[in-house]
Amino acid sequence: MHQLTLPLCPKDGHSLTCLKFIQVSDFLRILVADAAVVAAAAASASEFFHPKNPARLMQDISMHAKRCNCVAFALQILYFRYNFMNCMEITVDQMYKIENKGHDMGFLKKFMMENAGAAAVRRLVDELGDMSQKHILVFAGLGNNGGDGLVMARHLAGYGAQVTVMLLGTPEKIKTEESSWNWSILKQMSSSVKLISVDSPDFDISSVILPDNPADVIVDAILGTGILGVIREPFLSAINYINQADCYKFAVDVPSGLNPQTGETAEVCSKCNMTVTFHKMKQGIPKRRDLTGKLFAEKIGIPPQAEEGIL
Repeated sequence: MHQLTLPLCPKDGHSLTCLKFIQVSDFLRILVADAAVVAAAAASASEFFHPKNPARLMQDISMHAKRCNCVAFALQILYFRYNFMNCMEITVDQMYKIENKGHDMGFLKKFMMENAGAAAVRRLVDELGDMSQKHILVFAGLGNNGGDGLVMARHLAGYGAQVTVMLLGTPEKIKTEESSWNWSILKQMSSSVKLISVDSPDFDISSVILPDNPADVIVDAILGTGILGVIREPFLSAINYINQADCYKFAVDVPSGLNPQTGETAEVCSKCNMTVTFHKMKQGIPKRRDLTGKLFAEKIGIPPQAEEGIL
């Protein structure tokens, strides 16, 4: 349960300070005594309160204000609740716990990974438009961040892009079942996705990226929220390659080398044009918009109940 100071209630002129957020229906019962108006307000909220379009909601608040101040105020509370709850920043530890609880509820991490990769691709397509014939280079680490990148590679191939995936290690060293499963799918897509795996820390990345076929987009799916200590090879060379490349750069969850909890960086960190993180914003990421570029937090289907007892 969270608290927030709200403006004066247009009905009685009293300030609602530190009002605890409860169910929408309870808000309306408190604000409006007339059952018919409660029903109208609930219908209005249901029709207009859409998380993808809060601006439209504010326009409709003005319309309702002409009809009933109480209805307008109820909708205004919903808008504040949307911004406060969905834009709040959480810790990395809270995110781990939410993911694990969601998994235990039956919404498997495999599903979270699929939704994360798909949501990231939608943002990239919204930004760049037609992906057909574009050359996309995906640098994938060995953890779940790399797994998100593997999902992106599959979806981007579906958009007609020419996709190359460089796994920064051998397939046997992939750390999670979800990532291994997605790698196995890509192995069956040889006509649309080129797979390269790095089998040595001395591997020369530039030796397999032909100068006459440079990447239009590089996806950084190397290191996610679990970054610890010094960045070693081949991850170090991959991050340096990203920073030196003259193309559009997209970070999955967090730019590699950026600590998503503190906002501090390792000795090297990728600098991207866009970053898409998942479920809710992690506290340290917005501190470094010079590295993230455009920044979005996308929902990936985790049940709201997975947050209970954690947030």
